[in-house]
Amino acid sequence: MTGRDTDASVDEDRLLSAGESLALIERQQQAAQRQLGFNPTLILGLWGAAYLFGFGAIFLTYPTAVPLRLRGAVAAVNIGVTRLGLPDDAVTLLWSGSSLLLVGVLYLAGGALWQDRFQYGLGVWMLVSGACSVYAGVPGNFAVVSLAGGGGLFLAAGYFGLRYHRRQAAA
Repeated sequence: MTGRDTDASVDEDRLLSAGESLALIERQQQAAQRQLGFNPTLILGLWGAAYLFGFGAIFLTYPTAVPLRLRGAVAAVNIGVTRLGLPDDAVTLLWSGSSLLLVGVLYLAGGALWQDRFQYGLGVWMLVSGACSVYAGVPGNFAVVSLAGGGGLFLAAGYFGLRYHRRQAAA
């Protein structure tokens, strides 16, 4: 490799010391992360808007709102539990609470996988928000999901947006 390829100013005939090798590896990792890095700001912002406006609209129009029936992996469990004869209010709490439960677990897993404390913290926030939404009762659960769930996603979008722009500025 030439010095041009590795971003190092070393002579091709000279072996690198352990410290120089480690510094070269770290510089290359940082360059690769900048080039391949993903900015989740837009996705988090869109999900935050969906939670804020979607669940917020249901809260503001309750009890005339159209019943919310989400479809997905968690839907099979909720439908099975719903068939046990739960009252309508309990079904409403089940659907909104379990959606935040699933999102929270996914963020916990992502935070653990990529060793990202903020993402892990977002997962914990979503789990706590889901639990609070159930305790808030109907229709308060929709306000909690809207404000805490959507708000948490908006805060995450802002955090990742700032982090992304700082990395770009440092590059």
